[in-house]
Amino acid sequence: MASSPKVQWLISSRDANLAKLADSNLASIRLRSVVSMQAALDGRVTSTADREAELDTEILVVGKVDAVTDIHRPARWLSYMQQAKSQHCKIILDYTDHHIDGKPVMRDFYLQALTYADHVTTSSPQLAKNIGATWKGGVTVIEDPIEVNFASPKIERTPQLTALWFGHASNLQYLFDFIKSDWSLSEPLRLIVMTNFFDQKIFDQQMQAAPKYLEMVVVPWSLQDMQTVASICDFCIIPAGMNDARKNGVSSNRLLTALALGLPTAADRVNSYLSFSEFFTDIRSKELEQLISQPHQYSELVKKAQSTIVKTHTLEAIGQQWLTLFTSQSQSLSLLASA
Repeated sequence: MASSPKVQWLISSRDANLAKLADSNLASIRLRSVVSMQAALDGRVTSTADREAELDTEILVVGKVDAVTDIHRPARWLSYMQQAKSQHCKIILDYTDHHIDGKPVMRDFYLQALTYADHVTTSSPQLAKNIGATWKGGVTVIEDPIEVNFASPKIERTPQLTALWFGHASNLQYLFDFIKSDWSLSEPLRLIVMTNFFDQKIFDQQMQAAPKYLEMVVVPWSLQDMQTVASICDFCIIPAGMNDARKNGVSSNRLLTALALGLPTAADRVNSYLSFSEFFTDIRSKELEQLISQPHQYSELVKKAQSTIVKTHTLEAIGQQWLTLFTSQSQSLSLLASA
């Protein structure tokens, strides 16, 4: 049996320790880079972190570039890709947001990165469609896995009705917009917000427009703490930025994670959520009131959702998809070498 190809990732982190990367608060690292590395971990895979590919690397996977913490990273990564290409290395570009329709720095990076790419991976079918307007090469959709332990849904309300919102700080504005919409509450509700970063001053400003009866508590996000907090929550809300072109290709991960945590969920009907539409409530519909008042009545629905997603979105299942992709890319590389 042939060994797996040597794969390296470009990651927006100086830390190349796989265990530490697995605790990153960046989903693009935890759910993309780390999952694929672990799947191919047989001595032929390394984490590049933020440095050039080694000479014997066969496949270089370019993760999500972070130009905020390091403004020089995009240019540096393009030089790494150019160098890898000169070493006859296969380059896979992992595309997890529609950056080509976004800010100039990100748009310019991804447009140039596509000129070096041999293949593109996306985290949702909609993103594959989005990138298809620019990229005419091969695209593979590999969704994000569920990384939490599955928890049984509650069969009765908690003493203090509590909702959960979790996500990267870049998604906070969608939560604020929802809170400032026509959302109204008929009873007290505590909303626990878990995120990687927040500005207290901005939060205080946003809360001025919050509906009556809403108490919002902000907690730093961590994978373990999210599972602990979920155990005291009744349901989850995911307003997802329906009108933001950069986010319309968002993966199904936040919805499936909320369901795996045992929480009835109200979410926007973004494209990647639609195949799971029987399992969640449209957050813009009147049914939201019913979910808020009687979340425990959705416990059987959550159980059904869990039995569905456990078959397709485990770490092992998604890891195998990455390994299959790497093997196919390696084989095409071998064919080119022997031609």
